[in-house]
Amino acid sequence: MLSKLIISGVAFLFGYVVTKWIPIPQGVDASDVLIGFILSPVKFFAAMVCFFISFFLHSILIKRSIELTYGLFKGEIIDKVELVASCFFFVSFFILFQLGFWQTMVLLVFSTIYGIISLDFRHKNLSETN
Repeated sequence: MLSKLIISGVAFLFGYVVTKWIPIPQGVDASDVLIGFILSPVKFFAAMVCFFISFFLHSILIKRSIELTYGLFKGEIIDKVELVASCFFFVSFFILFQLGFWQTMVLLVFSTIYGIISLDFRHKNLSETN
């Protein structure tokens, strides 16, 4: 459980850095944002590293919460405290949406897709039959 809380905190911290280092003000053209990236490549690279770490850690939490929820609905005995700790990504995304909507939307989409792609229910079912 503690590891899930640490992962959630680190994922939020890196997501916060992404929303602050890649500002997208209202009414700005996409070309203006791209020019900003070109003029400060080190800041852009650092923000992309933070984005990658944040989306990877959030996808771990999304994957684990889906697996635990699936196990709960199947009637398996699961650690409910770990389920609650894994679902802290909801709180993280809620706060990040308040800070930067579009940055967080991209982060949410990437994290969700990667978390769902990494699910393997077939492997889980095969290991239960042995």
